[in-house]
Amino acid sequence: MFQVDPKTAGDLLPARTASLIFYSYLTKKKGLPLEEGASSFVISVFYDGLALCLMLGILLFFLETEINRGAIYTGIGVILILSVVMVFFADSILRFILKIKILTRFPAVETFFRNIYDYLVTHKKNSERLIVFALSFFIRLIKYLFVYILFEGIVRIGFGLHYFSLFSFGLAGTELSSLIPLQGLGGFGTWELAFSLIFKALEIPAHNLKEAGFVIHITTQVWEYAIGIAALVYLFIKSNGKSRKNLK
Repeated sequence: MFQVDPKTAGDLLPARTASLIFYSYLTKKKGLPLEEGASSFVISVFYDGLALCLMLGILLFFLETEINRGAIYTGIGVILILSVVMVFFADSILRFILKIKILTRFPAVETFFRNIYDYLVTHKKNSERLIVFALSFFIRLIKYLFVYILFEGIVRIGFGLHYFSLFSFGLAGTELSSLIPLQGLGGFGTWELAFSLIFKALEIPAHNLKEAGFVIHITTQVWEYAIGIAALVYLFIKSNGKSRKNLK
């Protein structure tokens, strides 16, 4: 699967809309069909969901909070079910949709769905799924570990699996704020509000949660934007290099 982090444009529209557009644009620049770019991006999101469920599921054993665990279990369960369905059964769902006769009246839509189906069938090997899942899991784990180190450096609550589990659930909940239809530019404002509310609800013993949320958000934004810009520069240089070779 072709993967590029489209963070550079992803915060200007809600629910990763701009990310999807930007991702599809990059795949087109690489000479890949729109359906393949869109499918790869959407499926990668659900691989992230599976990785998040596994990590949070493990951390549940160390979680100590007065919050009703039923809500936590429900949230993890919903994400897990949706992710499993999309990762393992998306091709079967599309095969069923393609059998609907009324779809033949709309050739463009039928072709679009069929191209997506062909792409998903091509990339359904268990070995490929395992590699993508492992990458998603370790990338998310490393991200949460480093952001937790930054968080602890600000609030000074100490290290430990109990605090790390609280932090991970709080950060996961905060990241869901990206699904809110109305967002501040770059997510600023809505992200900090969600961070403060969720971390207070988890009763994390820190008095400067607002400051911590702002520092974490701006630090991760700068880091992710830097990666996105570096990726764009690399693709631009590589594309120009190929163009020059073709001219020769």
